[in-house]
Amino acid sequence: MKRIQYLLLAALFAVLTCADVNRDNMFDREADNYPGYPVADFYINGGTATSIYAPQPVTISAESTANPSGSALQYRWLFANDGVWTDWLSVPTITRNYSTLGTETVTLEVINAQSMTDSVSKSISVIDSNAPTASFTFSPTSPGYGATVTFDASGSTDDDSSAAEIQVRWDFENDGAFNTEWSAEKTATHVYDTAG
Repeated sequence: MKRIQYLLLAALFAVLTCADVNRDNMFDREADNYPGYPVADFYINGGTATSIYAPQPVTISAESTANPSGSALQYRWLFANDGVWTDWLSVPTITRNYSTLGTETVTLEVINAQSMTDSVSKSISVIDSNAPTASFTFSPTSPGYGATVTFDASGSTDDDSSAAEIQVRWDFENDGAFNTEWSAEKTATHVYDTAG
């Protein structure tokens, strides 16, 4: 069931984020004079993206891994949904397809020619590429002081849900505090008792 939340004359959509959840360092290697150790890092889709849309192929790259020794690195990946490490790879990128919404923890381990290793884990959020499209009208379009304004969100659509399945809620004052609960009812009224 899809939900849409409204600000006055605007729609709010939540963005899921991706955050570091673990780093397998038992000590700060640079601070403890271990300059040869690699420092594992990776990113998705070529930059700072923190979430991905399903279904789509995703490129995960470890090119941001620091390699102070300058020796060749090898990389392997653990995708929590699979629970199995990949083979050691000589290339820092890997492509993965996501079709299920949710969150997956991805772990990268790197090793250099001196057998120095490091690993890092991040949580990747997979969100719906077919988010609902918010739309509403209101009348009267130029309400006077104390007038009752009727809002109608029946024009909102979603590719995966029927109109009856879409839920909405309203923030009439544009203050971040919603005045209604989630509801499949697409119309609501509000009286504005202050000018603005």
